Amino acid sequence: MINVMKILSILWLIIGLFVLVQGCTRPQGTKPEETRIQRLRIVNINVPDVVVLGEGFNVSVTAQDPVGIKAIEITFLKQSIELPARSETTSVLNTTLSAEVSGYIELEAVAVGVDNTRGEPKSITIGVADDRIAYDDAIHKDLDIDMEGFRDLGVNPFELYRRGDIYRSSTLELEEEVLIQRKKDYEFDTTMITQVDDSIVALLKWWKSWNASGGPQPFDWQNHCNPNITGIEKDGKVLNCWLDLNPQVKQAMVWQEVDFTTGDVQLLTYDNWDPFIKNYLNVNFYYYWQWLSGNLSNFGGITLHDPPFNKVQLEDGNPAMTVLSRYQAANLYIQIVAHSLALEIGGFVPWSVLSYNQNDLQRIFSSVTLFNAGHYLSVNANGQIVMDFIGYWPPEVTPAPPTTTFVFLVDNVLRPSHYDTVSRLLKWGRENMYHYGGFSTAENMYAHWQYRGAPPVSLIIKGTKIINSFGVQASKAQSWAAGCHGTSFFFKEALRAVNIPVAPTWVPMTGGGGHRSPVFTTIGSTLSHGDDVYTVRINIPSVDPDYLPPDQLLIDTLTFYAWFNPNNPKWWKNVGRQPHEISLDILPNKLMDKYCDDLGANKSHAASSVYYTFDNIYTVQELEAMNLWGKLSAKNFKHNFCAEYYINADIVTQLFQKGF
Repeated sequence: MINVMKILSILWLIIGLFVLVQGCTRPQGTKPEETRIQRLRIVNINVPDVVVLGEGFNVSVTAQDPVGIKAIEITFLKQSIELPARSETTSVLNTTLSAEVSGYIELEAVAVGVDNTRGEPKSITIGVADDRIAYDDAIHKDLDIDMEGFRDLGVNPFELYRRGDIYRSSTLELEEEVLIQRKKDYEFDTTMITQVDDSIVALLKWWKSWNASGGPQPFDWQNHCNPNITGIEKDGKVLNCWLDLNPQVKQAMVWQEVDFTTGDVQLLTYDNWDPFIKNYLNVNFYYYWQWLSGNLSNFGGITLHDPPFNKVQLEDGNPAMTVLSRYQAANLYIQIVAHSLALEIGGFVPWSVLSYNQNDLQRIFSSVTLFNAGHYLSVNANGQIVMDFIGYWPPEVTPAPPTTTFVFLVDNVLRPSHYDTVSRLLKWGRENMYHYGGFSTAENMYAHWQYRGAPPVSLIIKGTKIINSFGVQASKAQSWAAGCHGTSFFFKEALRAVNIPVAPTWVPMTGGGGHRSPVFTTIGSTLSHGDDVYTVRINIPSVDPDYLPPDQLLIDTLTFYAWFNPNNPKWWKNVGRQPHEISLDILPNKLMDKYCDDLGANKSHAASSVYYTFDNIYTVQELEAMNLWGKLSAKNFKHNFCAEYYINADIVTQLFQKGF
């Protein structure tokens, strides 16, 4: 009889030896697995390189752990703060600190797991300057701006309109149409129109006539897809055929899948999307195709609530953020992508995304460029939680549905080229947008846009009536802009609706914070400051004698690089420089007013308000070498600008002869 117990003992011995051997050996050439402490780690500490003694500065720390993060502990000088997490595997936590001594100070961060295991500490050194002057000197020496990308931006204009063999016509020659439309726009801009009739409306709405006259060049799906496909239907067969032919676009279509329990985020390219989301894209692609081909009437898809309901109730002093649920974010993202794909595949704009690099494709098709996602936690210097949520939140502005943004562009902006479309949007901004006042708090956003969140694109377009501190609402609606940040992102979201990519860039400010400018990557152009759009309202028809084309605000990216690269000692003074350069050229009315003031007060060039207009970028000697005062004198003599200052005509003549 077999001894069963003996056999079992032998088997357990064999298994034990096997486990022991496996635990003590590993395949040659492989790395040992990370320990628990190694997996629980601080990934990144984001702090300023230099701060000012006694002034608060922002700290952002990212930690990761496959088990879950309980908290991040930060130690800086005598300050020790514990930032609570939500047991997520990736946590990004924020706080504000200040330094009480100058010098080079070490900041240390430690991740704490849900089981109270402590990871290895990670530290970073921060320079603390005694005062603002020392700070400015330090940051100029150690400024880090990624400027290399500005050296080579822009797409060959011909390539933008080369639609390729998969479209019904391989190339569209638009040069003549561009020139004709520019001539029409110029005539309209420089002529005072007293009555708007149908011909004026047709003139302004270029896309309507182009679309009706057979301009679109759609994807030739009959010859490049399954012969059994009969047309554009909700099954997405044409869409999926086109995507299979252009995998680079599929790769750019990135959805951020958020785990609302942990706050973790997965970046999913199109091939890894949930089938339900893919089907929703197919259906919306059909509806947007029908809407575009039907001259923008009767959109059959879901009408999104605009602006969306904010999922977080913000206190008056909270940062203005629009927080979306997964349902809200997915609906908005899919409709935006469906519209962009319908524009491209239907040929409903003259250009093609197939000429774009991968970065520009992502600016059109990736949800990462539409909103942030995951767990947001903000803690003040006292360790108190200011904001804590999981969700999706768009930066700076709240995007509108394509049915809103595209109609706005068709009615006011859209032209046959990227360059002219950007120019017309600048013109619209110059004539309609105004810089908001105050700070980006929920209370101030409500005062301007009657919305407690990031300014909605649709309300910037529509215009809103500001409410003052006494609760009284203005009688006139205006298109308020949340500064250079809001303007740059407004341009980004507006032009996304016609598949023109925009990359808001960042110029750090010496005192903390910074400024933004919208970079129009396909034409290799940008602004010297986002606020340039409305800072100088020169040459709106009837305001100044000579017309200024709106594209004069644009500077090429090489100029931007020259003005703002860290090696330029005047880099910070160049923020908003282009309007000043324009003023030196055309001598607008506001500059003439200053000249007349100076003339009446008998001020020298060095003490004049004219000089103080340009003293950031030019010396008195440089302005005199440009003959600025001679030009102002000549314009005054020609138009008699200073007559209201009761200056004797003989004196004016003498001053003119002296070149003042």
